[in-house]
Amino acid sequence: MAKVKKIIKKIRQYILLAVSGGILSSCVDTLVLPVDKTIGDDYWKNYDQVQMMVAGAYSGLTTTDVVNRMIVWGELRGDNVNHNADLPSSSALSTFAQVNTMNMDDKNTYSNWAAFYSVINRCNQVLKQAPAVREIDPQYTKGVCRADSSQMLALRALSYFYLVRAFRDVPYSDQPFLVGS
Repeated sequence: MAKVKKIIKKIRQYILLAVSGGILSSCVDTLVLPVDKTIGDDYWKNYDQVQMMVAGAYSGLTTTDVVNRMIVWGELRGDNVNHNADLPSSSALSTFAQVNTMNMDDKNTYSNWAAFYSVINRCNQVLKQAPAVREIDPQYTKGVCRADSSQMLALRALSYFYLVRAFRDVPYSDQPFLVGS
């Protein structure tokens, strides 16, 4: 009888150890997701999300940085702008004179490409992710996917056109840059 009690006590100890180990390990959450950001795995699931990214690419072309650079890199170097009448200060005159003479070093604020590459990256994301959304969401038809892809190819080409026209040799990328990958 004493032997049976010892065996039952040992079994209880093993059960208690297994249950407490299971409880402790199930309570630990090692994956903490940010509240204010969308995770890539949770995105690219439906037609509306693709349309938001397409709109975001167009929106990127309307930012002040992109529009100002389009004007400075294009019209300022042409004969369409009266350089003396349109310049607000001597520092602006110096900056614009550098652009006009193709002096685009890193000290010149108009030699920053980031806004254009942001548009290019958005286009590349849509081009890569949109076909997979077609398989998930029946509302996102093949025709709409092709139209979106065509628009993104055109916006990417326009962005590269401005970069190549201003700088000649620029890095080319047809793959999206995904943060965290």
